[in-house]
Amino acid sequence: MSCCVDQSANARLFEDEWPDRFIVPASALAGGGTGPLLFTATSGGNRDPYVVDPASGTTPVRLVAGNLGACLRWSPDGSRIAFVRTAEPAGLYAMNADGRDLRRLSDVWGEYPAWSPDGDRIAFESYVGGTTEFGDPNYDLFVMN
Repeated sequence: MSCCVDQSANARLFEDEWPDRFIVPASALAGGGTGPLLFTATSGGNRDPYVVDPASGTTPVRLVAGNLGACLRWSPDGSRIAFVRTAEPAGLYAMNADGRDLRRLSDVWGEYPAWSPDGDRIAFESYVGGTTEFGDPNYDLFVMN
């Protein structure tokens, strides 16, 4: 894997087997912070969360392994990451920004976690069974502390 920094308008950060999908820049942090990019990449059949600081040109670092990464979201202060684990035991998880203190938050399948502005709660959607009047899967919105 190669990591490079390109100062042009369209910077290519990853080459070789690294897909550029699910990239969530740290500039989404409260206060418009700048810093590392949070993303998932597939390697060896697993989609895992990675972080890289494009300004430094360092190699991406896998935070945790085991098909853990989908719907990655920084906490407002950038200290935690909420995400969906797609492998068993599936569910909503959170961990420190360095990959430590991995915790399962819910055994309910959830998607699209979103932190409250103060970082104390997480909202997410979850399939609750059945279909809507239009025939679409029936999802509800949940909030947890």
